[in-house]
Amino acid sequence: MSMKQFFSLFLLLLPIIVFSQDNNGSISGEVRDAITKQPLPGANIVISGTLFGAACDDKGYYVIKNVAPGKYSLKASIIGYESSTNSDVVVSPLRNKKISFELNSSTIEMNEVSIQSDYFARPAENVVSMRTLSPEEIRRSPGSAEDIFRVMQSMPGVATAGGKSAQLIVRGGSPDENLTLLDNIEIYNPIHFARTGESMGIISIVNPALLEKVDFLTGGFPAKYGDKMSSVFDMKLQDGNKELYNSDVNLNIGGFGVMVDGPLIDNSSMILSVRRGFLDVLTSMMGKPAAPRYYDAVGKITYDIDANNRLSFVGFYYIDQIDKLGTTKES
Repeated sequence: MSMKQFFSLFLLLLPIIVFSQDNNGSISGEVRDAITKQPLPGANIVISGTLFGAACDDKGYYVIKNVAPGKYSLKASIIGYESSTNSDVVVSPLRNKKISFELNSSTIEMNEVSIQSDYFARPAENVVSMRTLSPEEIRRSPGSAEDIFRVMQSMPGVATAGGKSAQLIVRGGSPDENLTLLDNIEIYNPIHFARTGESMGIISIVNPALLEKVDFLTGGFPAKYGDKMSSVFDMKLQDGNKELYNSDVNLNIGGFGVMVDGPLIDNSSMILSVRRGFLDVLTSMMGKPAAPRYYDAVGKITYDIDANNRLSFVGFYYIDQIDKLGTTKES
C-alpha cells in the first residue's frame, strides 16, 4: 500500500474513530462511611473485568471517563472497610452515570477468616422482610408502568386496593398505615388521585429515574421509623451530576416526563423531574365524561460546604384535576 493510499484510508476512518470516542459515557460518584457519612479519600473504584478505574479525592469523589456504553459491575474498596459491588451499572452514550457507595468498616486480623460483603447489602438492623430496589430494577419490572408502588404489589404479604389503584395493603392493613419517606421527609399522600378510605390512586408522584434506591420494609422495621404499623417505604433521591448536564425524556402509560441534572456553581449540583399525565387525552378519545389530569415536579439541590458537611434542598409539588362533562337537567 502506497503512502497516498494509506493517508486516504486514514482520513476515511478518522470520523469513525472520533465518533466512537465521543460516543463514550462516564461514571462518577462518592464513597462514604456507612455510619458517619464521612468521605473516604483514596478509596478505589474499579470496573470489574476491565482496566478502568479511579481513586477518590479528599472529598470522597471519583470520576471514570471514556467508558463505552454497556452494562458493568462496579466495585469500591479501601483498607479497613468491606468492599461493595454494584452489579447493575448501565452506561449510556454521552451521559454521566452517578453511582455512590457507603462502606461498612471492618477489622483486619492476620491468620483469621476474612468476611466479604455480598453484592446486595442489607443493614443488620433490617433483617426481616426487607427489599431494596434500584432504578434499573424498577424500570425493567413488567407491568408496573415504571411506577415504584406497582412494583411492590408483587411482593409477598402485599395486596392491591384494586386493579386501577397503586395503593398498597400490607399484611391486611390500611394504606394509611404505611409510612412513605422521600430523603427522610414524610409524604402523607404519595400517589396521584389517592383519597383516604377509597380504592383510588393511579401512579406515584415521584419519577423513579430520580431515585438512587428504595428500601421497602413490611415488618420488623426499626423504631426510628415511628409508629406506623404496616410498612415503611423509604425512597432516597440521587444527587445531580457534577461533571456534565444530562437530560432524559420518557413516555409511557404513566405520562410524559422530562428529567435534567447537572452542576450548578462550584461544589453544587441539581436534579429535577417534571411530568404530565395524559389520561385526559385517552379518556377524551374514548368519549368518557371524566378527564383526569395530573402534574408533578420533584427536585433536589446539593451543596458541599466542605469535605464533612453537605446542605441539601428537596422539594416536590403536584396537582390532580378531574374535569367532568355533562348536561344540566331542565325542570
